[in-house]
Amino acid sequence: TMFSYLIRQIGALFCAATLAFEYCRDPSISFESFSNWALFLHFIYFQLPLRSRALAFAHSTSFIGANIIPAMYLHLLVWKPRLELNHMDQWEISWSTILTRSFLMHFAPLLFHGLDIAANQVPLINSYKSKPMRIIYPWTLLSFSLIGFIFEFTFPENDDTDNLQGIEIYDFLKRSKFVAFLSLLFSFTILYFLILRRSYHHYHNKQHHPSK
Repeated sequence: TMFSYLIRQIGALFCAATLAFEYCRDPSISFESFSNWALFLHFIYFQLPLRSRALAFAHSTSFIGANIIPAMYLHLLVWKPRLELNHMDQWEISWSTILTRSFLMHFAPLLFHGLDIAANQVPLINSYKSKPMRIIYPWTLLSFSLIGFIFEFTFPENDDTDNLQGIEIYDFLKRSKFVAFLSLLFSFTILYFLILRRSYHHYHNKQHHPSK
C-alpha cells in the first residue's frame, strides 16, 4: 500500500538526512561514530523493496540495531549526563539542533521499525519464511554484534567515553556489553513473537508436509 511504501521511504530519508548532516558537520570523523554505521544500515534496509531476497537479512540486523543503539546511548548518558551539552559547546550548534540530531540518530530508527512492522508484517513474515531457520536465527542474533566488533576494531578510541562520572572506563565497558546483551535478548524476543514464530511454524509445516 501507499502507506507502507511511504513509511519505508520516509525512514530512509531521515537516515540519509542525518548522515548528510553528520558528514557536513565534520567529514573527517563522520564514520567514527557507531551510530552513523547503524544509520547507514537502517538506510539500506528501508530502501530495499519488500520482495527483495535480502529483506529478511537486512531487517533482522537493522531491527536489532535499532533496539541496541538507544539502550547504549541512554546508558552512556547515565555516566556522562553532560554529553549533549558538551557536543553543543564543541560543535557550536543550537540546543534544538542537538536534540533533533540525538532523536534522529538514536530513537527515530526504532520508531520507523515499529511503523514498518505494523504496515508490512505479512511481507516481512513471507521474507523470513523463505529462508532456512538454521541460517536466519543465528544471523538475527549475531549479525549486528559482528558489525559492532568490526567497528571497535576499526575505531578503538571514542571521545564520547572520555571523562565519565563515577565510573572507570573498564567498568563502563563491561556494563555496556551487559546492556547490549540484554537489549539483544529483548529485541530478539520482540522479533520472535512478531515475525519469527510465524515464519518458523510455516517452515516447520513445510518440512513435514512438502506437498502443501
